[in-house]
Amino acid sequence: MANDSDTCESLKEDLKSDQDELNALIRRAPFVTDPDERRLLAEEMSRLRQEIRELQHAISIACRPPPPPPNVSITGVEQTQATQFFKSLLSPCPDRPGQAPCVDNDIPLVAGKATVFRVYTNVLAHPTVPITALTGVLEARPAGSTGLPVGLTPYNGPQPPRLQSQISRKNVNDALNFRLPAAMCHGQVEARLNVYDALHPGESGYTSQSFLRTLSFVETATLKIRLVRIHYKNAARAMDIPAPTTADFWTTAQYTLKTYPIPGIDVVRDTVELYDGDFTSFFASAGPGAQGTTGTIFDILTNLRNAESFPGDVHYLAIIPGFPANHTGASGWAISRRQIVEVLNGPAMAQEIGHDSGFPHHAPGLRCWGSRSELSRLRLVSERQHWRVRIRRHRLRRLRSGRNGRLHELLSEPVGVAVRIPWAVEHVSERGSPRWEFRAAKSGPSDGRLFRLQQWKGQQLSARISRCRPRVASQRRGNPLCDRAAR
Repeated sequence: MANDSDTCESLKEDLKSDQDELNALIRRAPFVTDPDERRLLAEEMSRLRQEIRELQHAISIACRPPPPPPNVSITGVEQTQATQFFKSLLSPCPDRPGQAPCVDNDIPLVAGKATVFRVYTNVLAHPTVPITALTGVLEARPAGSTGLPVGLTPYNGPQPPRLQSQISRKNVNDALNFRLPAAMCHGQVEARLNVYDALHPGESGYTSQSFLRTLSFVETATLKIRLVRIHYKNAARAMDIPAPTTADFWTTAQYTLKTYPIPGIDVVRDTVELYDGDFTSFFASAGPGAQGTTGTIFDILTNLRNAESFPGDVHYLAIIPGFPANHTGASGWAISRRQIVEVLNGPAMAQEIGHDSGFPHHAPGLRCWGSRSELSRLRLVSERQHWRVRIRRHRLRRLRSGRNGRLHELLSEPVGVAVRIPWAVEHVSERGSPRWEFRAAKSGPSDGRLFRLQQWKGQQLSARISRCRPRVASQRRGNPLCDRAAR
């Protein structure tokens, strides 16, 4: 009822009415002589005095002035297990129907996986009390439970107070981060958050209003792996490299555990297997040297898969102890429930299992070729209205860019490429599905505007690629763009 002006006025009217009635009884009392009537009059006066006291107390609450705005407030809470939409600028939202932007916290939470609350705060520019450092408490319990909630403090607190305008989501410590243990992440969980000055917990003026939320967790299966640790031994190369240890595997698997929507990894079997080929290829097509007497690593995985009776959701994963000098150029490979991954290369393990589970790269028809350093050496060659992009030491990629700006094949691994093109292409798609954008710079050379090819959620590379526009040889001579394109 606090700060309700209508309630306040109604209580004041009731109080005045009771006071008027009591005063009238007091004036009448000296003239009442009948004992029974005097007794009834006294009882009525006593009742009115009690009611007046209760009304005065209610008025002191309902009619007090509104409190000043809190010096500390919670402006948003992101709940994440690795990847989450929060204040996203993507519109339309990828992998969502319609043309709407991404909704905050729209990615479901997985049961049995630790969840982090990223709590974004704000302090008044001119607080009424000094706020020196912020911390808080997260209280959580199963929805509908009457038991005491578990109280958790931020693992990165206290933090300096910041204005909302000073907070950037990309900075981990710009938010207070609370970790809800995996054991609590099942079914529905009620959560209540409070943020306060570390030196004045719970005190008025130093504490935010409570933030309430109910989380729902989706039950998913664990990732099942048949682990094969490869012992590399080749007499011709005088090499005998021990197999990676089980501890090495779990170190490698941490990236997958953190990023995949799974509660954990189950290793259904773990053995060490010998490979004695020369490792010039993953495949038998490379000849006897690659096969050795054991067969290629893919042969080893295939034989194990055929001999064992594990269900179809088990991945046969070979962890290899690093690549020899004449390796194939890729850090992993996967096909038909068989994956090969270099030890301690966590992102490669996550990527290859993802590919083998039916998840391609962002754009169709793309492969895992080329490192970021190699991508900085991209070279563009002019060919009428077609463009060719070459990654040195790797297979040729082709970008067809007509005046409608359609790309019929895209690079997978580059996170961005700067391109000079003569047409104002604003949007590029692959089969109608938006993947990349050309964004015009404010200025550029006279032969073509400067555009930047940028993938969603990507970063931009520093590579600059130019096109030799003149088609007549005499016009090309001395043109620095033509000279660069020809090199």
